[in-house]
Amino acid sequence: MNRFARGCYRWLLGLGLLVGLVGGASAANQVAVVLDTSLSMQVRLRDGTGPNDPGRLAVLATMLLYDLVDPNPRRPGSPDHFVVFPFQSDWPAPRDLGDALPTGTGVPIVATDQSAAAREAFWAALHALPYDGRYTYFYPGLRAAFAALLGRPAAADDRRVLVLVTDGVPEPEAMDREAAALTDLRRELLAAGVQLYVLAFGPTAHRDRAFFDTLYADSDGAALGALFIDPSGHDLVLNMTRLFAGAFGYLVEHVGGGARQRTLDLAGDVTPPKVALLALRRDGAPPAQTLVPAVNSARGLLTARELGAAYSVQAIEGLRPDHHYTFTTDGDDVEVAILRQIATELSLLPGHFEGPDGAIPMDAGRPLRRVVAETPFVLRVQARSPTGTPGNQPDFNIAVKLHGPLAAGCSYDWSDDFGAPIAGSRRRFGPGVTYDVRLRFRENDKDQTQPYRGHVEVSARHRAGPGLPEQAVAALRCATAHALEVWPRLAFRTLPPDATLDPASLARQQRGCARFRLELDDPARLGVLDTDTPRLRAWLDPSAAALAAGPFAGAAFSLDGKPLGWPGADTPWHAGQALTPPQLLGEHEFCVTLGTPQIVEPSADLDLPLQLMLDHSPYDDFRVIEPFVAKLRVLPVRPPSLDHFPWDALWALLLALLALLAALRWWLPRYPLPRAFAVSLWAPPATADGPAAPLWQPLPEPAWWQRLVGLNPPRPLRDGADHLVGWIKPLDQELYTLRPAPGLVVSQSTADGKLTRVAPNRGGRTALSVWSDYRLAGDHGRCWWLRVGYAAPALVHRHWRTRRPGDDGERLPLPLETSAAGLLTGLHAS
Repeated sequence: MNRFARGCYRWLLGLGLLVGLVGGASAANQVAVVLDTSLSMQVRLRDGTGPNDPGRLAVLATMLLYDLVDPNPRRPGSPDHFVVFPFQSDWPAPRDLGDALPTGTGVPIVATDQSAAAREAFWAALHALPYDGRYTYFYPGLRAAFAALLGRPAAADDRRVLVLVTDGVPEPEAMDREAAALTDLRRELLAAGVQLYVLAFGPTAHRDRAFFDTLYADSDGAALGALFIDPSGHDLVLNMTRLFAGAFGYLVEHVGGGARQRTLDLAGDVTPPKVALLALRRDGAPPAQTLVPAVNSARGLLTARELGAAYSVQAIEGLRPDHHYTFTTDGDDVEVAILRQIATELSLLPGHFEGPDGAIPMDAGRPLRRVVAETPFVLRVQARSPTGTPGNQPDFNIAVKLHGPLAAGCSYDWSDDFGAPIAGSRRRFGPGVTYDVRLRFRENDKDQTQPYRGHVEVSARHRAGPGLPEQAVAALRCATAHALEVWPRLAFRTLPPDATLDPASLARQQRGCARFRLELDDPARLGVLDTDTPRLRAWLDPSAAALAAGPFAGAAFSLDGKPLGWPGADTPWHAGQALTPPQLLGEHEFCVTLGTPQIVEPSADLDLPLQLMLDHSPYDDFRVIEPFVAKLRVLPVRPPSLDHFPWDALWALLLALLALLAALRWWLPRYPLPRAFAVSLWAPPATADGPAAPLWQPLPEPAWWQRLVGLNPPRPLRDGADHLVGWIKPLDQELYTLRPAPGLVVSQSTADGKLTRVAPNRGGRTALSVWSDYRLAGDHGRCWWLRVGYAAPALVHRHWRTRRPGDDGERLPLPLETSAAGLLTGLHAS
């Protein structure tokens, strides 16, 4: 098949999918009631039986069934049908029957439309029925009712219900023939899918229960219907509500009697689309009903009254599941029952693909339209209220069946058996509840290289109560079955599926690689992708992402030389690479380059899965390529350790350092750097106006450790009386700085004998030039003269020290003579 033909085929397939998603009309209700109108209902017979229904509750119960069903015979597409067959009043006596049973019935009462006038006409005809039948035969009425149901067109989802209301059993002389005829009729009912419910009351029905049980023999009541026997007839009307619930998918809550005003939970935590609120009074007028807040009741309050009871009922829609209502009636003798419709809307949501390493979620943001043949996957069946109101739903029996292409009508090329959801998978989800179902479609029997249109049939059934049959409350079948495109199976294998990196153990900044190739059983199946360059995506499995902060901290990864990373990383492989089939099915190289592993011990054997995805729908959801697993070990970055430190060498080094420090301590005073600086400080005689001959002395030496690290701190400057004059610091062989003591002013003597004040800088320091005279004057007549200079190291005694009071020194002649080298002569220690 060429590419154009494949495109046309898929266009038609998609059109079929769209048509298959269009829902059909709602199901119709077709009901036929056989009403016992024999004399024993109203009068006492010669055998002592009767009257069994003096209050005409059978008639009232039949009318209640009519109001609950609320038939609409004129609904377009799926009209309802409701008919009542009363007993025939002139049936022959059993002795006159011969070998045959009667075939006639009374005049049928048929619902004509949904208007109020039609209801009144129906009730008038029903209310006027007399209890005048002389004999009791079940077969004529049931046969006529069954024929009436079979004579009407019915869809697969329509409910067809046959109801028998009676106070006894057939005539004793005809009972065996009735039993045989009814056994045959039961088989026909089962084959036609018609439900049969019997509402029997009175002591005779209770005594002869075995006869009624024959109607349900070999069926367990599951498919045929249910039997209600009330010995007293007291609960006839309420039993009709239970019958209605079992036949039409309702839940009944019998609230019972109570105060005139009470609070009702109408929704009952199941979000019903419709609720019927029934109020029953055993004697008197139909009960009043008032609800606060107001409710939506399109038909209003419907009432009926017979001799023995009266009721009022209203159908309510649009309830909120979180609201409670205040119910008020007109008496304390009113019994209340709530009937909640169990109807649901079914839809299928994407679930997950069951891969070899566990569940892989499908894209929940788009409807599921395509699947892969022979590949297991899980769908979610969602059940929600058809009104769209979010809330809980009852427990349903969900069944799912797979079909192939639709052949004609509701038949398929092939069909599987029904399957149940996964046990324990029911859960609240979004607006309703979901059930997980596991499915797998077959390959295309006609051409395994081409997709086909498959179908998923879903049914939701509910059992209203013990002894009642399950009722289908919703279904996706035939025209409403969920249609899917089933694509050919593509299963890639990685060979080998796992491999150890080379080298197997990696340390910081080391690189290791492993090679693998992809294999496909039938490479020709790649043609289904309709492209010459299939796209492949790759990323590291998120299950190993926790290692990114440990062994793989700062690591880099590549596939075929192109970077890849964890899910969501912006890498070429995450975006997808277009490959030719030989490249896709050829050899691939996966490499790991470590960064700085954040571990303290060597890792165990690590598995690093590489996920590969064919970037074409639906194969991107089903992960048809097996992952490749790279195996490696990661070595930690060892911190500095003292375990193997050469302590013997350290002690030798320490001794050498101590010896060096001792030598420096010895030699640094002998070789001061850069010069041997000297200073002369003296106080002039009281009669002298200018400087006198200075007394030279070396500057105090810094501490040995300061000399060791090259510090040049300021030295304290004191006179002969140990007065602190300031702090002096040599900068170079031409310049000193002085920070005078507080209160002293520095002035420089010029060549003509005048004094010029020297301003300090911001730090309070004054610059001093060598071989110049400076006067330091303070208050109270304090005054000193200061001269700074330097001397050659060879002429300076080793033990210079700070001048103390009483020390003497040699005066150098003035003016001071200097050589080109700037050496002081004649200087010696005091």
